[in-house]
Amino acid sequence: LFPLPDGEAGLSPAESTAATEAKRLISVLGNLGYDGFSLACVPALTAAEAANRLNGTPADAIHVAAIMDDPLTHFDDNPGIIGLTDVPGGCVVFQSWGFLAYTPGILKHLSAGTVCHAMFANPMGGNRGAVARDGVLENSDTHPAAAKSTATNPPPKSSPPTSTTTSP
Repeated sequence: LFPLPDGEAGLSPAESTAATEAKRLISVLGNLGYDGFSLACVPALTAAEAANRLNGTPADAIHVAAIMDDPLTHFDDNPGIIGLTDVPGGCVVFQSWGFLAYTPGILKHLSAGTVCHAMFANPMGGNRGAVARDGVLENSDTHPAAAKSTATNPPPKSSPPTSTTTSP
């Protein structure tokens, strides 16, 4: 983007790889164009393992296609459907119209033996982040880039949904 100043080493190979991977991962989500979605990133766990931890069952493909064509129309009648997809090194849990992927119940189940980072793009209060490690919610209601909690209210409580798995 800019010429490197004399005497500067530039990015390390690991940093360069991370920057390239960031561009690729950003392109996976595309331009959502709206708030109200939630996602959780879980390293070292496949989408199938995540579905098992959540006691999920595959959702009807025709029903999911209708939701994906117009997710905001289906906001209230499909609160328990989430998408799971494998990515290099782990999986991503995504709900395009709700906060379910950000809730403590989901994060505690997904983070057993690993760490889970989640975000809810709250249309009323701005983006919120959460971190769970080994089944324990360590931090919640943070700005996704913040190190410490920005509020005292945790995310909404939920239990694992019973019919949740879809692949976008």
